[in-house]
Amino acid sequence: MKNSFYLNKSCLYIDAAQRLMDLNQGVHSVVPHSAYYGCLLLMEHICYVEDGKKEEDLRGSLKKIGLHEAIISYFKSKFTKSDDRYAYRNMKAFSDDITELKLLRVKADYENKDVTTTDGQRSLTLAKEILEVLKTVRI
Repeated sequence: MKNSFYLNKSCLYIDAAQRLMDLNQGVHSVVPHSAYYGCLLLMEHICYVEDGKKEEDLRGSLKKIGLHEAIISYFKSKFTKSDDRYAYRNMKAFSDDITELKLLRVKADYENKDVTTTDGQRSLTLAKEILEVLKTVRI
């Protein structure tokens, strides 16, 4: 895998999420944000650096679609086009995990709700699963 600022930042965000959980000092409420963006940055690395795509390529004619949704859709499409025998299973896992992680990130960033230690740990677990699945998607 080529190196990029996206890839470096992805690693930093995931490392930060892990360290925050390890501190066990009540800072778990920012873990969903870090875990989600760690995944998003790896997706951006793959899209922009590895696959040579541009933001316009991802959004296509759907100019109103948010960038995060466009990137997620791009990866679902990559899994669909893959000839890997586990592609469907991986696409389903990716789709379910990124949806759940995004909901936890929204809860942490925007909602007036308590983000529990369990939410923080779940976010980190989901992120690690997503990162592993992303390594399998090649067409």
